[in-house]
Amino acid sequence: MKKHILLCAALALSSFGLPSCSDILDQKPLDSYTDTAVWGDLSLAESFLNYCYLRVEAENTNGVMFCNYTDETYHMHDYGTIYTRPCFM
Repeated sequence: MKKHILLCAALALSSFGLPSCSDILDQKPLDSYTDTAVWGDLSLAESFLNYCYLRVEAENTNGVMFCNYTDETYHMHDYGTIYTRPCFM
């Protein structure tokens, strides 16, 4: 019984000596950037915005995708279609 108590005490004392957390677990992710890193560097900000605008003309819009948000749009009552003047934003 004395051996069992000594073993438990040694195990308890050794567990307090081991570190529970390590700095190796507190690393930044390598597959993404923080907001301050992106907007603090001009080339990263340009890359981010280029990625955002990558798919703007992907739906065969010929450059007039966002003209319906401006005052250059008029409606002709043709089954809900919107006709625009040439607008290249």
